[in-house]
Amino acid sequence: MLLSFLLSLSFTHVISSVPSTPSTASTPKRINFSPKRAQQGSIEHTVSFREALFTLSSPSSVLEQLHPTRYTIKDPKTAFKFDNMEYYWDWTYLDPSDALPVICSNPIEPSDPKLGKVFFVNGSSPFRPRELSWACPQSHGCCGYECCKEASLGESMIRLILILVGLAIACFFLLEFLRWCLGCCSRYRHVPSSPLHKRSSSSDSAR
Repeated sequence: MLLSFLLSLSFTHVISSVPSTPSTASTPKRINFSPKRAQQGSIEHTVSFREALFTLSSPSSVLEQLHPTRYTIKDPKTAFKFDNMEYYWDWTYLDPSDALPVICSNPIEPSDPKLGKVFFVNGSSPFRPRELSWACPQSHGCCGYECCKEASLGESMIRLILILVGLAIACFFLLEFLRWCLGCCSRYRHVPSSPLHKRSSSSDSAR
C-alpha cells in the first residue's frame, strides 16, 4: 500500500514537471486606432481618382448603376484599386499592418454630385457610405485621396522661421516706403514758389 502511494506521487511529479507547449493558434492582431481625416490634396490626383472610380466599364470598377440617379456598391469588402492603392467605403473594412499602419478617411457629403449618389444595398433599404478610406505608411499623412509626406518637427520649425523672416523683411520695406512717401510730401510742402508763379499772382492782384 505504501509502495503504491509513493509510486503514484512520483508519477504525478513527473507529469507536472513536463513543460506545457504553447498553443500555436494565434488570434488575429487588431490595433486600436482611429482614422485620420484627409486634408486638401492634389487637385489633379483627386480628379483622376474620381474619374476612375466612376468609370463603370473598367474591370476594376466596384460600382454598378441599376438606377439612373444612383450608384450601387457591388461588394463593400472589395477594394477599389487606383495608383497602387486600395480604397474602401468605410475604414472598418481595413486592417492595419506594419507596412501601412496609418488609416486615412475622406468624408462623403450627401450633396456631392457623384459620391452623394453612391449607396450600399442592404435588402430593400439602401443607405449612403460615410467615407472613403485607405492605408498609408507610418511617416505619411492624408491628403485628398492619397498619402503625403508629413513634415518633421525640425522641418516645421524651419518653415515657420523662414515665414517669420519673410514677414519681417516685407514689413521693413513697407515702413521704408511709407517713410519715403512722407518725406516726399514734406519736401513738396516746403518748396518755395517760382518767380513766374509770383509774377502771375501779383498781376492777378493788380487787376
